[in-house]
Amino acid sequence: MEKQQVLHKGQVARGYLRAGTQILVQRGRLFIQYTPHYMGACLPAQTQVLLEGELELTVEAGWLSLTGDGVEILIIDPVPARCWILKIQELLPGFKGLKAYKKS
Repeated sequence: MEKQQVLHKGQVARGYLRAGTQILVQRGRLFIQYTPHYMGACLPAQTQVLLEGELELTVEAGWLSLTGDGVEILIIDPVPARCWILKIQELLPGFKGLKAYKKS
């Protein structure tokens, strides 16, 4: 699943991203902070700067904060295998998919 987002000056987007999520900077400069905002006093913040055209791949699932000054980003979330099976099941008539694996 893809989600396009624009972060204006002073805007912060906080969220939980799954492992394998990709963040692509389409325009501007993005600041990624890996320490959750509520633990800022306990842990040193790890901030990474991405420029236009750069991509960040999240290796581990976790909370992060995104900030920028008019930055345009594309967040590409990995789709679980179950969703792909359901999509294939819709496209191919006769494909058993999940129904074939259900226990009686």
